[in-house]
Amino acid sequence: FVATAFVLVPQKAKAEGNPAQIYVGDEEVFYYSEQMWRNVGNGWSYDEKTNTLCLHGNYNFQYTGGSYNRRLVCILVEGDANIVVDGPTVINLGNNGLVGISVNGNCNLTLKSKLTINGGGGIYVSGNMTITGEKDGKYVSKPKGHVYGGLCTEGNLSIKDVQGIKITTPTLFAMHTMGGNIDIKDSKIDVSAYTGGIVAFYGNIKISGKNEINAKAAASGAPAIGVVTKNETQFIGSPVGKGKGKIKLGKKVKVTTPSGVNVKKTKTIKKTFPIVKGSDSKIKLTMVSFKGSSLGTIKIR
Repeated sequence: FVATAFVLVPQKAKAEGNPAQIYVGDEEVFYYSEQMWRNVGNGWSYDEKTNTLCLHGNYNFQYTGGSYNRRLVCILVEGDANIVVDGPTVINLGNNGLVGISVNGNCNLTLKSKLTINGGGGIYVSGNMTITGEKDGKYVSKPKGHVYGGLCTEGNLSIKDVQGIKITTPTLFAMHTMGGNIDIKDSKIDVSAYTGGIVAFYGNIKISGKNEINAKAAASGAPAIGVVTKNETQFIGSPVGKGKGKIKLGKKVKVTTPSGVNVKKTKTIKKTFPIVKGSDSKIKLTMVSFKGSSLGTIKIR
């Protein structure tokens, strides 16, 4: 059993430009003592030449204080990487403080199959992230009590040809950047959060092509789709600062709900929100959103 679960196939020494290390559950992909990469493990495979990590397994990851999971992340990449979900993949996080996938660099995520992350936080990337869908590839995230929500990047976020992203979280944002742009094209997205559904800090939001987007923010006065131009409160996942940002829709993109929304104009909301309903912890934001009477829910077709 041990030999099957921890197969080690010799590879050449670590190449320049590859991550320093990749962790999948409690497995290390780079074998330091032998200075070589493993290329197959329990529910994953890795191609060193293309720097591609393929996922196709189930992971139950809990923080118990043990050394093997001290990282608070189920799948951790220390550097840039290509990640391909080439088979059904489920990450069950036993603690709200955990994150499903974290990349300390840039990440290209290709969804060929369904990726599900339950509990904790979903995906966090410290650089730019591109998500591309193939066939029936989907991403489903149900965060619980994590400020990173279901999808968070420090850089730009680009989503193209994804036939299903569904995120439901009781905390701040379902999907947000911490200082980058959001570009959505030809995708189906359904997100719900407390302070904002789809939010870019100090960047632009651009939606083009043929989409089906349902976004919802539960807090009173919170925009379903918005750009933060100023943040005065320090929170992980919500950087303090200010900048400029706009929401841009392609010529064929239409807001269908709520009716009467003026997509050519925006309005600025200055608001202090609890990070979750009933919380004493507050976040103070100035946000730009579509001009309309009701912005808690927005549907784009």
